[in-house]
Amino acid sequence: MKKLWKPGLIILLVLVVITAGIYGASAATGVVSGLAVSPDPVKIGSTVTIQYSLAQNAYITIKVYKDTGELVRTVANNVVKYAGSQFQNWDGKDDSGQLVSNGTYRFEVQAKDSSEAVIGQEEVTRLAARVPAISDVTAVPATINPLNGESTTISYTISTDAIVTVTILNGYTAVRNLTANELQTAGAKTVVWDGKDSNGNVVNDASYTCQIDAVSPLVSTFRSTYKGTVNVEKGGPQITGFAANPNPLKLGSSTLSISYTLSENSYVTLNILDSTGVVKRTLLSSTVKYAGTNISSWDGKDSPGNLVPEGVYTVSLIAVDSAGNSSGEQTLPVTAGYQPAITNAAASPDPYNPSDPANNTLTVSYNLSNDSKVTVQIFSGYTAIKTLVDNQIQTAGNRSVTWDGRDSSNNLVTDGSYSFQITAVSPTVSSFTTTYKGNFTVEQGPPGVTQLNLSPSPFKLGSGNMTISYNLSESSTVNITVWQETTLVKTLLADIAKGAGYNSCTWDGKDGTGSPVGEGIYTVKITAVDSAGNSGEASANVTAGYLPALTGISHAPEPFDLAAGSVTINFSLSSNAKVTATILQGYTTVRTMSLGTVASGANSVQWDGKDGSGKYVADGPYTYQIDAVSPTVDSFRSTYKGIVNVESASPQVTGLSINPVPVKIGSNATIAYTISEPATVTVSIMNQQTGAVIREWPAQNKTAAGSYYMSWDTKDNAMNLVTTGDYQVKVTAVDSSANTGSAEAAFKAAAVPRITDVSANPANLDVEAGITTSTISYYVYEDSYVTVKVFDTNNQLWKTLCSSKRVSGPDSVSLNVVDENGQAVTGNLTFTVDASSVSGYFRAQQASGTIVVSGPGVSPSDCTSCHTGYPGIHPMTNCYGCHGNDVPVQNCAACHANFTHNDGLVLKKFQCVYCHNETFSYKIPGHGDITTLHDTGLSADCQNCHDPNLTVEHPKYTDPVTLLPYDCNTCHESTVAEVAYAIENNLRNCDACHVGQSHDQLHATDYLDTNCETCHIDNLTQEHLTNETTQKDPVTGLFSPKDCAACHDSSSPTVTGAVYTENMQCAACHRSGHNMNFVEKVCPDIVQYPGYDWSPPQDASIWAGESWMPDEFLLGGKLIISNRRQSANGIVDPAYGAVYDYYHTNMLSNGWTEVSYTTGTDQYFTATYTKPDNHKAIVWFYGGIDHNPDSLPLSTGYRIEVLYK
Repeated sequence: MKKLWKPGLIILLVLVVITAGIYGASAATGVVSGLAVSPDPVKIGSTVTIQYSLAQNAYITIKVYKDTGELVRTVANNVVKYAGSQFQNWDGKDDSGQLVSNGTYRFEVQAKDSSEAVIGQEEVTRLAARVPAISDVTAVPATINPLNGESTTISYTISTDAIVTVTILNGYTAVRNLTANELQTAGAKTVVWDGKDSNGNVVNDASYTCQIDAVSPLVSTFRSTYKGTVNVEKGGPQITGFAANPNPLKLGSSTLSISYTLSENSYVTLNILDSTGVVKRTLLSSTVKYAGTNISSWDGKDSPGNLVPEGVYTVSLIAVDSAGNSSGEQTLPVTAGYQPAITNAAASPDPYNPSDPANNTLTVSYNLSNDSKVTVQIFSGYTAIKTLVDNQIQTAGNRSVTWDGRDSSNNLVTDGSYSFQITAVSPTVSSFTTTYKGNFTVEQGPPGVTQLNLSPSPFKLGSGNMTISYNLSESSTVNITVWQETTLVKTLLADIAKGAGYNSCTWDGKDGTGSPVGEGIYTVKITAVDSAGNSGEASANVTAGYLPALTGISHAPEPFDLAAGSVTINFSLSSNAKVTATILQGYTTVRTMSLGTVASGANSVQWDGKDGSGKYVADGPYTYQIDAVSPTVDSFRSTYKGIVNVESASPQVTGLSINPVPVKIGSNATIAYTISEPATVTVSIMNQQTGAVIREWPAQNKTAAGSYYMSWDTKDNAMNLVTTGDYQVKVTAVDSSANTGSAEAAFKAAAVPRITDVSANPANLDVEAGITTSTISYYVYEDSYVTVKVFDTNNQLWKTLCSSKRVSGPDSVSLNVVDENGQAVTGNLTFTVDASSVSGYFRAQQASGTIVVSGPGVSPSDCTSCHTGYPGIHPMTNCYGCHGNDVPVQNCAACHANFTHNDGLVLKKFQCVYCHNETFSYKIPGHGDITTLHDTGLSADCQNCHDPNLTVEHPKYTDPVTLLPYDCNTCHESTVAEVAYAIENNLRNCDACHVGQSHDQLHATDYLDTNCETCHIDNLTQEHLTNETTQKDPVTGLFSPKDCAACHDSSSPTVTGAVYTENMQCAACHRSGHNMNFVEKVCPDIVQYPGYDWSPPQDASIWAGESWMPDEFLLGGKLIISNRRQSANGIVDPAYGAVYDYYHTNMLSNGWTEVSYTTGTDQYFTATYTKPDNHKAIVWFYGGIDHNPDSLPLSTGYRIEVLYK
């Protein structure tokens, strides 16, 4: 086809059209819109897209400026663009072709028309930054051994400034950050890793990842990451956790699981070897296994695939790492055996008659799958009566054994159901045991009905069923009936088939019509007929009665004022009963009122407040006990106890004392008192002269009358120690009716004196020069008796300068080494200064000094030249040692005013008659009447335990405060009112001082419940000596009471321990009875921390010989143990301080005295407490495995143990 135009003409026409379009838009505004730059932020080095829209055709110029206004690049210059969306790319470079630097840039798009007039313009600002590149990464060396001090240097180059983090990882877990978010400039960098984790520990062998992260400091999303590998190789691989289970292995039915943990990837060889070392099976052969836990299994077969024989095998494990380092061989012994199978077991003939003249042998046959140790036994019920084969090795196959029908005592067995038991045990693994039991019947004659038992007997009607149990010699048809004399009451079983052995049925106490029967004696008859028609019978009687229930019990008025006349006690009975009302004070009966037989329903009894002798009782709480007894069955008894408070006077506070007296300031003193009724008690210490209260304790609610103890630390309310002086202790009791009673007791408190500033002036004397006198000075704190003595070079007493001189403050004495006879002593003399407080005779620590005397000495004259008439051998040959300058003796009392017989080494070696006689001649007058004056005239019974003379009896016991034996001063200087009154009036009977401490009172126990009290008495002396119900001869059934010696002279450690620790619980001596075991209760004054579960008391002797168990607790001591808890107070930390505070507070309030407290760590403490009469308790709190105070706490938590006696 022929062309109609030329190409140049076409171009011209197009330009004309475009130009015409631009001119046509010259008046338009807002031609440029929708300017956008992406990506945002700009990634320098990547293509940047500039997008915008034109409303009309225009000449477009696109420029990029820095934020400082400097033109960086003209991307498009006066380029024609059409109306619509437009795009323009920028390579991130400036006009010189270089990539721009990081920073903020302004992008401008300007539109002009053909006349170069600006018809539209838009601009936008964008942040531009480089993505840091990581290159030239090396780790030299690539493998390190940190144990040899080796480290690797990790080198890298970053293309631009960046925030760099270098991390060592094990898998995906960070081991250590070598560089963390560090701003680094562009260029080459290095960092060193020493093979340790973030805790400074050398890491395990493995291939570790070195990860380098570089992040633009301007744009956090501009980041690069590089990962490399660093190997840690310290030596051969480590194998841990090597185990094989199950062990023993049951061949043929179990698979052995072999587990182990590798410290690094390794080549593993795993073999099974027999007892001779021969490889029976190779499970792994240089097989690659990875670091961590690995598991392999063995099916019990050898390499050809056959099950191995029984025996002991060895699992051998070797691991070799990639460097050729070996772990060495590790081995485990594994025992393998077969579980024997018993099949085709049978006993014939069945039934079997051992008395059959023709066929009287029973054959037990069976098949064994493997060689086994076999036992074959004959059982009657659960009791083996004959062993036919006893642990004999038998080979696999068919086996049999015979039985002649006789038991182990060679007696023919009775009719009944029997069983044969075959036990087969692997010869190698005793736990691989198989047992087979089969049954057979012995039939020789009529059925026997034996061991008929009716339980309970007597039968408590209306409160459950009576069980009738019996034994059948063989399977039979049974009839059971209940009769009252000749009248049929009920048929319980009628022609019911029952198997041989024990059987039972129940009777609900109703007759055939379903009505409850009356109280009385009933007969149960059993008839049994076997399959051959043979019949056997048995019968038994039971007494049945109702337990009278006590309900609706109340009393009024409360409290009971004796002036009101009487208190009425209301109660209701469920059935007729013999009723007794008893009034008790503690455990002592005050009054007994018998109501006879009382009809069911509402009833009441009145008490006029009088005791059995018709006298009104004293104020206090009294127990009223209502006992309701079945008219038919005496043991069917219901008891209810209530408390009525008799209130007509103020509470009495008696027996107020403080010990020791005088009170030693700085040591604990014990305050004791007794209140006559429950009351709120306040105790205070007052200054006797001023009456000011110096210490007062918060009021405490004492819920029962009795004796109480508390400890005083001799501090005032400001917790400062009191000063020496006279004080009063006051106890105020307020009862529930706001009646107030109080008591006061005066006492002295004294501090232990101190001796200071001791000196001798001059300290050097010269007899030859005439310097023979020295002044000994000292200062004594506290009003004290001072004695100054001088000893010669042989340490013999040479002179007493002063004896019991009363001093308070500074003082001095003079020493002249030459006496009035011209006698002198030379050498190094030692002087001592002793001080005892005037109050309490509390001795100070002795002070001493030295005086050096030079010059010629003069020997004393020979005393025996005058003392020729002294009969006998004098205790000493050094006269001056005792007499000093008093030669001859002028006045014994001058030296011996405060002499006690326990002082002085000399007098301990001689009898009293050496110094004393009764003729007032040359000796000191004696006291020959002491024994006579202290004779009590005890009865013969009392003398079984106690000495009739007070001077012999009292020193047997120890003062609970001083822990010293009682002496003369215990009584003759006592401030206890009863003791002082007894001495003043020459009363020597025991109850003159020991008020309220009769044997019955000292042996009362409150551990019996209502059911126990049906037969037993809640007092140990009355129970053992007077209870005709329980103290019977087991053979004759006659009353056979115990005596005191039964317990107090017992050789049984259990009884001796109970007596020693004053444990009056029945279970302390009687560990079982009535077909049950008895468990002791924790003593009421022993504290159990709340929130724990506690064991019952255990005998401390169980732990005899263990290092932590003190020997003093082995006789009668008890231990209670808590469970373990994660914490003691419900939070993460163990609040051992809170536990200690709880025990400290509560033990002291229970009358204990804390004598020591130690702590090892925050998870441990031990505290020791004591009470009078040898009572002691130790509390341990620990989190470790045992009592070691430095043991780390276990994950199972913390435990408390309390040991007491």
